[in-house]
Amino acid sequence: MKKRKIRGHRRRWKKIDNWVEACKQLDMDYLQERQRDYVKMWVSPWSNISVTGSEIPAPRAKTRAKFLQGLITIHDAWKQQLDALGQPYYLRIWLYEPRFDRSQVVCAIGDFLHFYEQTFYAPEQPATFHPANWGKMESALSQFSWECRLDEDTLLDDDLMEPEYYGSAKDYEAEKRWFEAMIGRAHRTDSYSGAGGKTKTSYAFKQGYVWLGSK
Repeated sequence: MKKRKIRGHRRRWKKIDNWVEACKQLDMDYLQERQRDYVKMWVSPWSNISVTGSEIPAPRAKTRAKFLQGLITIHDAWKQQLDALGQPYYLRIWLYEPRFDRSQVVCAIGDFLHFYEQTFYAPEQPATFHPANWGKMESALSQFSWECRLDEDTLLDDDLMEPEYYGSAKDYEAEKRWFEAMIGRAHRTDSYSGAGGKTKTSYAFKQGYVWLGSK
């Protein structure tokens, strides 16, 4: 897939600064109502959906560092506001590697305090987070405790529909071959309860790591 070239970096950096300022203040009314909130890297073009089929490259160098500093600034601002609530809370930076543009800050309270504990798979032999791999952000990242989780894409048994839902038997067979080839590459499988209580299988494909950072 062709990669789209990102131009006007100084203008992008200003947008990142504006994004950080806009997201530092938690909407406490929303949080009390929904009991959870999050913020992603909502800055164009990384938050855009490509309509040309070209791939938007992940932030690099100074742009990546500015995004990462922004996530830390938002996390720290949210922490102060959550501390003032005087109740337990969940607050983490979800730092994706290498799919950095998926990174976000997530918080939860009340009935959703443990809602995100099972979001990611915890490997039996977790990797170690190395702040030095993040260049100038090493010192800031070293102030966090980092838990290792896997960044995975998933296919379910139900993703392969019954033959009658395809335009032709040829289309179904082509989809079935693709599906069988894909699940053969899965690094782990899990069982889940499908319609009518029937046991089904999910297939997970490791894409990298998600580092859960907290202070």
